[in-house]
Order: sequence, then C-alpha cells, then structure tokens
Amino acid sequence: MRGLSLLGLLVLACVFLFGCGGGGEGGARAELGRPAYPRGVVFEPSSGLAQIPGDERDVKLLDWMIDPARWRPDECTVTASELKAPVGKAIHMSIPVDHHGGEEKYPIGWPRMYHNQKPDDVDFSEYDYFEFDLLVTMSRPKPPASVISVVLHGVDKSRSYVQVTGEPLKLGQWMTYSKPISELDCQQIAMFGINISEVNYEHRDQLEFHFGGFRLVRSSHCRVMKMTADPAIVYSDRGVIRAEILVEGKVTGIRIGVPFLLSRGDEKLRFETLPVKRGKQTIDFDVSELRLAAGEYELTCYPDDPALRVSVPIRVVSSPWEVSK
Repeated sequence: MRGLSLLGLLVLACVFLFGCGGGGEGGARAELGRPAYPRGVVFEPSSGLAQIPGDERDVKLLDWMIDPARWRPDECTVTASELKAPVGKAIHMSIPVDHHGGEEKYPIGWPRMYHNQKPDDVDFSEYDYFEFDLLVTMSRPKPPASVISVVLHGVDKSRSYVQVTGEPLKLGQWMTYSKPISELDCQQIAMFGINISEVNYEHRDQLEFHFGGFRLVRSSHCRVMKMTADPAIVYSDRGVIRAEILVEGKVTGIRIGVPFLLSRGDEKLRFETLPVKRGKQTIDFDVSELRLAAGEYELTCYPDDPALRVSVPIRVVSSPWEVSK
C-alpha cells in the first residue's frame, strides 16, 4: 500500500481526536452565537429578549399564578400584594424565619408554597422563556448569597432547580428574572415550588417576597439563538457538516425553512434551506459534492440578514484514508 503505514494512520487519528482545535477539554467544539439570557441554573436579571428590527415580544401572561387561592403555603403566608408589579398584579409571600418552630425533625426548615398547573393552563414548550418580576424586602440590611429557590416540577416527575441569588438582587426594587425553557429538564410543567432555606437566615428575620408578572415570552421571529459545529474539525472526505442549533421564536408544530451558507473566505460554496423546529436539534449540511480541500470554512445561518446571522468556524483537514489510497 502506498502512502502512510498503519502506524502512521493511527498516529494521525490520535492527533485528530485529541490534539487538534486548540487543546483542552472540548477543543474540537466551536460555539458562537447570541444568547438572549445568561445560561446556567441561576435566575439572573434580564432586560428581556434580544431585539431585532421589526421583532415584537409575544407574551402570554399567566394570570392564574397571581391568585393566592391556588398556592399552598407551609410555614409562610401568601396573600394578594398591595404592590403593583411592572406587569400586572402581584402576590405576597411573607416568611417569619423561626429556627425553632419548624417540623419536629427539622426545626430549621424550608418555608415554602406550591402551585399546581392545570392541564389546560398553558403549554410551556410553545414559548422560549419563563419570566417573572420580584421585589424583596427583609428586616436584615443585606440578603444572603442564596435568597430563594424556585423548583419547576415536570409532568415526568423531573425537577429543574433554579435560584435567586443575593447578587445582583437589590432590596426594595422590582427585578425581572428569566429562565430559558430549553434549559428545563421537562418543558411540560405540572407544579411550581418556591421556598427558602432558613439556614441561610438569622432567627427572627422577617422576609417579604412580592412576585408578579408571571409570563411566557417568545420572539415574533424564528431565529437561531445558538449554533455549535459538532465536530468543528472534519476530514476532507466527510460528506456532511453537522451542527447543533437552538431555534427560538414563533414556531409552532410545523417545520420552517432556515437558510444556511458554507463559505471559505469570500467564496460562497453552498447555499441550502433546511427545515427546523423549535428547540434544540441537529442539522446535517450536505457537502458530499464539494470535495472540500483542507482549510478554514464558515457555516452561517441567515447569511443575508445581519440581525439574525449566526456563524461557526469549520476546519477541514486531510483524511488519512484519502492519503493512503
């Protein structure tokens, strides 16, 4: 056999798998994009969806969540708030921290309240973000690192834990919090739970939480919020470039077309419109007819729309199997 020996092939394969792409964990994955909100398990204040020209926020108010009668409090009280939230009405969760009056086995406990979703309330999977407004006052001058927790219980019994933290919370001011629906363990929500852990507070602290404006939000435009080439380094004889994407916006049920372009510098190599749906998914971009040479490429969605454009770099390397032929 001409070209590389078997040993040479193995060495090249190992270099490709472990040594390319800048080194370090995940070195073979390039990730670019414009996230609307910070990722992670922590609720962080946000000013809302990233705006694009002509875009409008499609908002679904969850009015039933500000009905005190639908919440089940334990070691706290819940009433209609006398305050007006930035969006709609509010409920008031009041907690007198008591390190001696909780359950017998756990005197320093978890004052909490639960809210059951009805089957016909709303389908969370049709939206991109769950948002609410929160105003906090307390008898202590500074909030602890962990202020209050929110648990979203899925219909499949899974739980997504999120947390409101002491930074950047500002006492006495309305703050808007947002959580991407795509980050929930289950997008079909059966119940909400809100609780504190009394270990984070001093005995006899008085805590007042005003929640309002519970809502689901999505963009009026279909857009790719995140795109990841997987892998970002491919052999020249591979016929497909694969990417993981996160699609948001008003996409319900049916798939719609999103334009993709593969380019090398100023040279446009292939343009194709691919069907997508809401949420996380994988797309395969066919390059079998291009016979790509080794070099640097770029995969771009919405290439002709600066407001929607998202790109990721692709590196093509010579295939050891082609060299050995």
